[in-house]
Amino acid sequence: MKILIIGGTGFISSYLCRELVKRKHEVTLFNRGKSLPVLPVPDNVKRITGDRNNPLDLKKTIQGKGFYDVVYDMTSY
Repeated sequence: MKILIIGGTGFISSYLCRELVKRKHEVTLFNRGKSLPVLPVPDNVKRITGDRNNPLDLKKTIQGKGFYDVVYDMTSY
């Protein structure tokens, strides 16, 4: 499945990302790029840097990529 994780650098989302990759899912992380991940991000994970509050940045997540089967929103505010 194609999976988007909004956030992706925190404690739970770092483990979630690694588990999804281990299960052969296509994972993309969308975050501001201001925090280092708790765990190293696997090489085959796509990364999109942007702010969720900016519609143009959110548009980057689907532009030319189609849609995602699952979206995990890991932000805590």
